[in-house]
Amino acid sequence: ARQPTKKSSRSTTTKRRTTSGRKKNKTSDKSILLIGLVIVLLCGVMFVGIYTLQSEKSSNVAKEVSKSVADKVCEKGILICRSGYGMAMVANKFKGVRSAPCFCTRAAQFSRMHNNSNVLSLGADYITTEEAFKIVKVWLETDFEGGRHQERLDLVTEIENENMK
Repeated sequence: ARQPTKKSSRSTTTKRRTTSGRKKNKTSDKSILLIGLVIVLLCGVMFVGIYTLQSEKSSNVAKEVSKSVADKVCEKGILICRSGYGMAMVANKFKGVRSAPCFCTRAAQFSRMHNNSNVLSLGADYITTEEAFKIVKVWLETDFEGGRHQERLDLVTEIENENMK
């Protein structure tokens, strides 16, 4: 199990099934914080993010969460920022990470069922806190179907192996 690190504005805990990260910003800060805290409390996740008023680059938060998933410290990751896109792009730079920005429950469901996404990216500027809870719940509860979808993932893995050294 991963040992706790020294106390700072970031926090990590022992190995969990899911990890989440958030970026502090001005317009959506309350909803991002609320979403992040509910995810931590209800899902038993390891939280990687901001506990102070200092700004943080979303890429650094996405990197830490994605590395935890890529290194199999956590099975899944959840990223929350203003749009969800930038963090998803960073997450997808890690071998074995399949991040999907989702703005509705149907997208979250299919990102898991057909693409076995292991990192969910939420854009707090585009969804309400209530929608975020529903999206996270569906995403966490949906299983990968496998079958013909596994063939596509095998091809994605082949492409990763060729291009990510």
